[in-house]
Amino acid sequence: MEIVDVHVRFKLNKKVNDNILFNNEKHLHLKTNTGELISQPNQFMSSVINISTLKNTQETGMDSHLRQFTFLLKKTTAKELKNATLLIDAPVNRSGDSLGKDLEIEIDFHKGNS
Repeated sequence: MEIVDVHVRFKLNKKVNDNILFNNEKHLHLKTNTGELISQPNQFMSSVINISTLKNTQETGMDSHLRQFTFLLKKTTAKELKNATLLIDAPVNRSGDSLGKDLEIEIDFHKGNS
């Protein structure tokens, strides 16, 4: 099994209501340097992230939540990976309107390994 395991720290920067939708099944994707696009993390090997989890951070006074997401590679081997881009789609409201900006986080697998 070839995987990419990503650890991300999430926090809310303002109070939110229950009209916001955000979860790892629809909002997290990974694109590799080989062009493979993985539409969502593996649900059994990854942490759960959703608005209620993030709201709990605010209510308990925690600064943020560390979450781990495992993406299963189907067309790419770990040896072929040089870099990848973690794509995080902005949360949306119940009407599907975006509530922020999408994020693209570059991951370099060879940084500091020379």
